[in-house]
Amino acid sequence: MLRFTLVALRKQRLVLGLLSLFALTTSAAFAQSYEGRRIAAIRFLPEQQPLPDSELRQILPLKTGDIYTAAKLRAALAALFRTGRFINLTADASLEGDELILSFATQKNEFVGSVNVDGTPGVMPRGALINAAKLPLGTPFDESVLTQSVEAIETDLRLEGFYESQVRYELERDPVDQQVNIRFYVEPGTRAKFGPPNFKGHALLTEDALIKATKWKRLRGLLGWQYISEQKVQGGIRGILQAYRQKEHLMAKVSLERLDYQPTQQVAIPSLRLDAGPQVQVRAIGTKISQANLRKLVPIYEEQSVDKDLLIEGSRKVSAFLRGKGYFDAQVEYAVEQENAPVEEIDPKKDAYIDFYIEKGLKYKVAALNLQGNHYFDNATLLERMAVRPATILRYRQGRYSDELLAGDRQAIEGLYRANGFLNVKVTTTVTRQHNGKTQQVGINVDVNEGPQTRIEALRIEGVGDSDRSVLEGYVNATIGQPYSVLTLNSDRERILNLLYSNGYSEANLDTSVERGSKPDTIQVIYRIQSGAQHFVRKVIITGLNETDASLVDKRISLKPGDPLSNNEIFASQRRLYDLGIFARVDTALQNPDGEEISKTVLFNLEEASRWSFNGGLGAEIARIGGGVTTLDSPAGGAGFSPRISLGVNRSNFFGLGHTIGAQTRLSTIQRRVLLSYLAPQFRGSDHFGLTATALYDDSRNVLTYSAKRLEGSLQLAQRLNRADAMQYRLTFRKVTVDPDSIKVAPALIPILAQPVRVGSFSTTFIQDRRDDPVDAKRGRYTTIDFGIATKAFASSENFTRLLAKNSTYYRIGKDMVFARSINFGILTPYTHGSTVPLPERFFGGGAYSHRGFAENQAGPRDLITGFPLGGKAILVNNLELRFPLIGDNLGGVLFHDAGNVYSELKHISLKWRQGSIRDFDYMVHAVGFGIRYRTPIGPVRIDLAFSPNSPRFNGFEGSREDLLFGRGKEALLRVNQFQFHISLGQAF
Repeated sequence: MLRFTLVALRKQRLVLGLLSLFALTTSAAFAQSYEGRRIAAIRFLPEQQPLPDSELRQILPLKTGDIYTAAKLRAALAALFRTGRFINLTADASLEGDELILSFATQKNEFVGSVNVDGTPGVMPRGALINAAKLPLGTPFDESVLTQSVEAIETDLRLEGFYESQVRYELERDPVDQQVNIRFYVEPGTRAKFGPPNFKGHALLTEDALIKATKWKRLRGLLGWQYISEQKVQGGIRGILQAYRQKEHLMAKVSLERLDYQPTQQVAIPSLRLDAGPQVQVRAIGTKISQANLRKLVPIYEEQSVDKDLLIEGSRKVSAFLRGKGYFDAQVEYAVEQENAPVEEIDPKKDAYIDFYIEKGLKYKVAALNLQGNHYFDNATLLERMAVRPATILRYRQGRYSDELLAGDRQAIEGLYRANGFLNVKVTTTVTRQHNGKTQQVGINVDVNEGPQTRIEALRIEGVGDSDRSVLEGYVNATIGQPYSVLTLNSDRERILNLLYSNGYSEANLDTSVERGSKPDTIQVIYRIQSGAQHFVRKVIITGLNETDASLVDKRISLKPGDPLSNNEIFASQRRLYDLGIFARVDTALQNPDGEEISKTVLFNLEEASRWSFNGGLGAEIARIGGGVTTLDSPAGGAGFSPRISLGVNRSNFFGLGHTIGAQTRLSTIQRRVLLSYLAPQFRGSDHFGLTATALYDDSRNVLTYSAKRLEGSLQLAQRLNRADAMQYRLTFRKVTVDPDSIKVAPALIPILAQPVRVGSFSTTFIQDRRDDPVDAKRGRYTTIDFGIATKAFASSENFTRLLAKNSTYYRIGKDMVFARSINFGILTPYTHGSTVPLPERFFGGGAYSHRGFAENQAGPRDLITGFPLGGKAILVNNLELRFPLIGDNLGGVLFHDAGNVYSELKHISLKWRQGSIRDFDYMVHAVGFGIRYRTPIGPVRIDLAFSPNSPRFNGFEGSREDLLFGRGKEALLRVNQFQFHISLGQAF
């Protein structure tokens, strides 16, 4: 019998070792008798192998019926090892009678499965400790590295103050899937606090000042020392550097030498080496630049260092700052002075001055920017790509120009033309310093010589069969006759490769070549494809599920055994799992990623998120929301302030189905609300549907006319049609009770308007969102159409229909301004005899997000006795805004015009300007105003000031509610305040 043995050493990569090339149990002459024999059978021991039998035999270069040679056997062993599936292989060649039998005895390799950490301290994310272990999912498992993983986890724990932590691990082997699941158990112990630090070196500042700068004490020491953490240690060092910087010690150095842990006191004492360095002052010589601007412009403050490169960068930024103010010829040079003698380098032991010598030159204004010679692209297209700007009233009062900016604009324009086939384009610029004979005015001419346009004469796809070529042609954007564009060719390359990758050709490559065409200014494009081997999915393994139903996860993983191996599908499945909102972490990998296998095992390791979450917030509303709660004062609203608090709790992954139940509460001086919700995202496994059930209790007086309590239940099915469009289908039942003691209308109307209201309705909403940014749109459009029907078939007390539509569009003007418009239209229509629209169901308008010429919910018809709003059955409001920058990138301004009203009936909608009488509210109210927007991460904070020249006049009532009921008091002629203010978050629309 002839035996070969190969083993793989346990390293980061497979190492083939030939331990025994020829180990003979008989004579060499007998061994040679195997050579040239025909192989009768090939066997594997054990019978159950990690690769399918068909794939094993496809990999082997030896087949049943082949002629045996020792060289072929060695090649077969090497091929098996390259799969990465085996840690040990032994091949036996033996005779059974006259037949040669080959047997391969195998020992499986193992791979890293799920890695978990139990006992993680609450202040540390579990994922950080899992990452510290450095055990990538699916890679070959080596138990010897677990000692390093334990040390790495303990190191991370010590950095967070857990000096007495202990870590151990347990292994769970899965021999069928060749996986080893690893679980680390952490006993963190007590967390250490900071102790009084030791300061060494040239400190300059007092010890108290240094400790205060670190913020390592809680409430300046009243609550003792902070707990140790890496973030706080580094924050303390930055705090000391900031303290030095405030005293102009820009070269100060602070280093942490060690943290001495005292186990008896459970404190860690930092030892810091300080070097305050020289005091460095920056001065502007030749013109006045504030210290605040110098700190922003000269990077030595930010970098906490002084060197030649930073000072050169500072000179460039100061020059750009001056050119932005119209000093286009500004020259800036720096010099370093110590003891009145210039030096090349600063002596770290001596104070120094850094002087920026500035020659501003004359102040110019870019009076004209002319484009000529461009035919293929219009001026607006080219201006979008240019940094040079003519003078404008708002942002660029002197314009923006420099030789560097103009050179960059030339390159940008030429790049645009070359990307569209104009390979010989040439852009030249001319700058005139006395434009039209006027001194200190600049005229810039940009002359574009487009040259001929190169087009595609022929396009070929090589390296694939005819059937595959017809499929690939559908993914190619380049077409015959189209202008030649490198961008188009690169896009085609990416699309074709993505298609190949998604069909399992993970080693595919594509070369693009261009040849001269048969005619002038034409080219031929050739795509040459090397597809490589196709890979498939052998198995999908899911680990990490504890509470979640396995079928929920399985439905969201699109890859199944036998499918082409597609990274796109793996990432899409990962995204769908994240979209459920119940997983803190979704790791995906290929088991044995470097192994040469035809089929691969795909791994999904999931970490379930915490099932309970809490939220809360404090806020306030400031506007004309004030007025009498129990009195008849201020029917049009008065300046008011309403603080509010909100609290919420959510329980995710309810019953392991990925559903969420939650409760949200809001409490303010004008509203008390509790909302219970049940959310089923990806309803019935679909990405396009979500089901929501809600129950609402609301007690509010946001309409000054009355206070009401609302109980409401609804069931909504949301459907995502495509990326921009969505539908909502909704069943709603609500009961609204108006407090009869709060309603402020004529006594004869109180019994009618204060009736309890039941509304059962079905409604549907279409939403189209094509905005570039839903929070602060610059371009695009947004449309909603909501239609509902309330009917006694749904237990409604009244029969009526409701239609409310909104359309908003956004247009860029130049680079920095946006023109936005929005129109709102709605109607309420009873459709049976005797039905009406109850008071709480009517349209109420006005306020920060509606018509800014009114206070909140103050538009429309009013009670003819008290003057309080009654709502209407129709609404039409049009908003126009011009949004522009004011100061920097974060502060902007808005000019706006709002026009419209809430109308008593659809037929009474009118565009007339004037109020017919004090009883006439069916006319169009206009408001113009100015607003300020301050950009924040959660949206713009805005202040809007509005003036309405034709705000409504109406009859009010002077007296108490008792006076009204008993016929006392007197009328008063009132008017909606012509000046309104609104403070809120987010754009008006």
